[in-house]
Amino acid sequence: DLGVARRGAHSFAANGVLVHNCTDSFLLNPKLLSVYIKITFRKTNVHITEEVESTLRLIDGWIDLLPIGVDDDTGAIEPLHRTFDYDFFFDGLRILLDSDHFVVLLETLLLLYNHFDRFVGAHRLRLMDEFLFSPRYFMRLFMNWNHHVRHVYHLLIVYKLSRFRDNAIPSRSDLEYGEPQHVEDDDPGLIGGPAGR
Repeated sequence: DLGVARRGAHSFAANGVLVHNCTDSFLLNPKLLSVYIKITFRKTNVHITEEVESTLRLIDGWIDLLPIGVDDDTGAIEPLHRTFDYDFFFDGLRILLDSDHFVVLLETLLLLYNHFDRFVGAHRLRLMDEFLFSPRYFMRLFMNWNHHVRHVYHLLIVYKLSRFRDNAIPSRSDLEYGEPQHVEDDDPGLIGGPAGR
């Protein structure tokens, strides 16, 4: 069973004591992020929006707990640990973005917006190819009936991708030879920016 559960199950995120204990252990070993995401995705029913919302906010909080190293030369944020299971995470994203419920779409896009900089190189390219600019999702999100979903998707495209110099979208050759340079973002009001978090 890959990705977010499609059947009924008790929500992992709803069990406060378990979540608290896991978060404490996570602070000692950031490699556990992938394991925790697998557990929470498998215990979350995509059709129960409250479960999805609490699960994605929990994952958002866990990623926030990761140490943030910033490269002095490029300004790039330290990526997710090399043991992170991107395939599983992307399978879960696919299930979430296939949902018709606007809360599920909105919370998924907010998670991506808040942590887009943690996806580097081939993983960022895959995120853009399979999700952000995929024919499967592009028009559905770009022209979404819900203005909040549409707005966050537009912010994700404009503010996260436009931070690359010379080109809004990094070319494959850029990703082969290293991450493109980042431009400083001076707007503190952006979601996930210094004042927006």
